[in-house]
Amino acid sequence: MTDEELMLAVSKGDQSAYQTLVSQHLNAISHYAFRLLGNRKDTEDICQEVFLKLWTNASKWQPEKAKLTTWLHRITHNLCIDYLRKHGRTHTSDTLDIGAAEHLLETPQSDEQNESIAIDEKQRVNHAISLLPETQRSALML
Repeated sequence: MTDEELMLAVSKGDQSAYQTLVSQHLNAISHYAFRLLGNRKDTEDICQEVFLKLWTNASKWQPEKAKLTTWLHRITHNLCIDYLRKHGRTHTSDTLDIGAAEHLLETPQSDEQNESIAIDEKQRVNHAISLLPETQRSALML
């Protein structure tokens, strides 16, 4: 089934279609939210909200205006920005969950030295991204 067919089914209350959409899009949405929030717990909370909005607003999606992935990423982006504003914090190295980031970034496994260098580079990149203002960080993550 296409995204359009699945969304039509979801708008009619089809839980199976909803589960299919969640399984198809959860990984990409959680990666994107994590890049904006840098924290696994907050990412999980936002993902729950995103997919709740998918369930409750399925009939509002307009496939002629945006692909479903675009629509879901926009919802995710808006929820993340609202969350960061509400909680009065920006993404800093203090909130960055480096351990959780490991599964998002590929690490070369050829030898211990390459692995150590890759981990160090990831930490430096994540730290540099965390220091950017919210608008620049958002633009970079898009």
